[in-house]
Amino acid sequence: MLKVPPQSLLQFAPTDFNLLDDDHPPPSWCGDWVSRRWVEGLRTLRLMPLNRIPSGFNNAWPPYLVEWEDLLAQQEQGELEATQREQNRVRLQPSLRDVTRAETVVCWPLYLKDREHLLLAVNRVGWAFALDRDATFVAARHGGMSETWLARYLQGCGVIADGLGRDRVPVF
Repeated sequence: MLKVPPQSLLQFAPTDFNLLDDDHPPPSWCGDWVSRRWVEGLRTLRLMPLNRIPSGFNNAWPPYLVEWEDLLAQQEQGELEATQREQNRVRLQPSLRDVTRAETVVCWPLYLKDREHLLLAVNRVGWAFALDRDATFVAARHGGMSETWLARYLQGCGVIADGLGRDRVPVF
């Protein structure tokens, strides 16, 4: 069991955390940490297989049978490598921890229910960040200026952080 001396607890300031260090979250919710967890949750949602048939109803057989003549024809046309890459594609599944966090953060926009402009910004800019884009992508797609979208996004994350702190939600 790790024992922390009381002197180190007195010397800890709220700004003594590294935003990139996942093992040591800040002592209380802040807008930057909400933003990080929000984007992680949206990325996890993208990884989840949502449009699937229940496993009891699908077939165990491959969708089509590839015979030797088909392979030779694909090789002549140069499509064999592309077909093999598609067949060997691995889809990474999110971990239980990631799914649990994603389920938690999905409810966070409820803190913005009375502020529609902030709600739209948090949703749209968050999804852009989850797709490895920036606020310029949102501005090009929905109009406005990227600085405005980003400022509203950060303001919305701050409002969410205040609500999480008020409701005493543990920081993760």
